Amino acid sequence: MSQTRRTEVALQAARLLYAREHKEYYHAKREAARRLGTRDLPTNREVHAELIRLAESLGGSDRLVRLETMRRVALEHMRRLEEHEPRLVGSVLTGSIREGSDIDIHLYTDDPLGVFDVLEQADLVFEVETARARKRGEEVEFLHVLVLDPRGHTLEFTVLPRAGLFDRPRSGTTGGLQRRADCQEVARLPGVSP
Repeated sequence: MSQTRRTEVALQAARLLYAREHKEYYHAKREAARRLGTRDLPTNREVHAELIRLAESLGGSDRLVRLETMRRVALEHMRRLEEHEPRLVGSVLTGSIREGSDIDIHLYTDDPLGVFDVLEQADLVFEVETARARKRGEEVEFLHVLVLDPRGHTLEFTVLPRAGLFDRPRSGTTGGLQRRADCQEVARLPGVSP
């Protein structure tokens, strides 16, 4: 596939992701390729780069203000759940937020009930879902805890075993090591500290 065609598919996939027509890169790339009449797919890294450019160009200064607010909200919740080893991941960490982005936080704990207790004590409304994924050829089960912050932000806590804190997972988006930030690192992000 020519680089021009590959870029066209990556940009179309980024548009589909930005517009929330698709949530997963794989499906967005397939749909973009179908619309453009090709079977060749760009890498997730190429789509991610286009998505960041698109978010920056369409979001304007409002996007930066929203990003800083989301990072402060993330830090507040992370501090509340600090005993469960929270790590900020995803678009709020990387800065690639778009309309409808949520705040993704991984919790590394062997006490999921303790997470629920903390959320209940804070009078937060939350839902719990069981999710399954394949990891190193095995099916693993974990919890997603969806929280609606009173300021209107949605948080998605993924509850993982404490031992997972020492794994170095790969990003499904970029293929590199997944970026994760603890409370101290989040506090140093642009726009977080007063």
